[in-house]
Amino acid sequence: MGRIEFGWALPTFAGSRDSHIDDPCYEELDWDLTRDTAVLCEELGFDSAWVADHLILGRDGEILEAWTVMTALAAATRRLRIGSLVLCEAHRNPALAAKMAATLDVISKGRLDYGLGAGWHKAEMQAYGLPWNEKPAVRTARMVECIKIAKLLWTEPKPSFQGRYHEVKDAICDPKPVQRPHPPIWVGAWGEKLMLRAVARHADGWNAGGPVDVFQHKLEVLKQHCKDVGRDPGSIKVSWDGHILVAPTKDALRRQIERIKLLSPQYPLETEIAERPMPEMTAKHDFLKSNLVGTPDHVIRRIQEYVDIGVTHFMLWFLDFPSRKGIELFAKEVMPSFK
Repeated sequence: MGRIEFGWALPTFAGSRDSHIDDPCYEELDWDLTRDTAVLCEELGFDSAWVADHLILGRDGEILEAWTVMTALAAATRRLRIGSLVLCEAHRNPALAAKMAATLDVISKGRLDYGLGAGWHKAEMQAYGLPWNEKPAVRTARMVECIKIAKLLWTEPKPSFQGRYHEVKDAICDPKPVQRPHPPIWVGAWGEKLMLRAVARHADGWNAGGPVDVFQHKLEVLKQHCKDVGRDPGSIKVSWDGHILVAPTKDALRRQIERIKLLSPQYPLETEIAERPMPEMTAKHDFLKSNLVGTPDHVIRRIQEYVDIGVTHFMLWFLDFPSRKGIELFAKEVMPSFK
C-alpha cells in the first residue's frame, strides 16, 4: 500500500442550529481555537489542512476569508501542507490569484496545494458583485483559463495569455513558487462531462466525496477521460472529502450524536444507528453510506474501502469540533493503520 495522507478540513464558519452540515456543533467562530487545532493536527501527524473559499456561508453567513486564513496557517505551522478546498475562480482575478499563490508557496517554503473549482454559490457572488453565469460550461471554461494562466505565470518569465474570459500581457510573477514546476493543482469536480474532463487535462489532483460505489464510478469516468486525452490516470492524485464522527465505543458515539442533535436538531443522524448502512436508503442511512461514522475499527474498514479503489488522500470534517477528541482519537487509533 502506498502512502495514505490525511488532512483536516478547517471550520472557518459556524454550523450549529442546522445552519451547515459540515460543523453542526460549532456555535461561534474562534480563530485562536482554529489556529491552535491546526498546530495540534501537525503535531499529531496529519499531513494537511484545507480551507473552503466562500464569502457568505454557515451560521448568520459569517465566515473567514480563505486566502487570509491560509496565510495565517502557513505562519503558524512548519510541516503541514496548506490547501484550498477549493478556490472559486470568480472570486479573484486569476493572475492576481496566481501571484498570491506564488507568494504563499515562498512564505510556506513549498507547502501550498492550489485547489480550484468552478463555483456554485450564486447568492454570495451576486451579493459581492462578482461574475456569475448559469451555464456550467462557461464556469468550467473560466476555471480552465485560470489554471492555464497560473501555470504560465509560475513557469515563464513574462507570459501573455488571451482567452475568452481572461487575459494577461507580459505578466511578471517573481519570485516563482518554491515547488517545481509549480504547486500541485487540485480540482474539485463531480460533473462527468465537463469538470472531470478538465481534471484529466489540467489537474494534478482530483477531489470529490460520496459513497464508495458512486466515487468509484466517477473515478472510472476520470480514467476514461485520461485515456481520451492521452494521460496516465496514475499521475493524478485522488482525494475523498467528507464528514467523520469517531468515538471509542458505541455508547460514546451515541452521546456524541446526542450532542450534535442538541445543537443541530435536523442533522441526519440518529442515536441508535447501525455502523453498516441498511439497504433501505433513507436520508439518515444515506449519510452513513457517504461519510465515516463509527468506532475506530469501523472507520478503518470504511477508509480501506476507499483506499482499495484508489483514494490516497482524505480531507476530513470532524463533526464534534470544537472538541478535539475526534481528531486526537483518529490520530491515535486510525491513522497508524495507514502510515
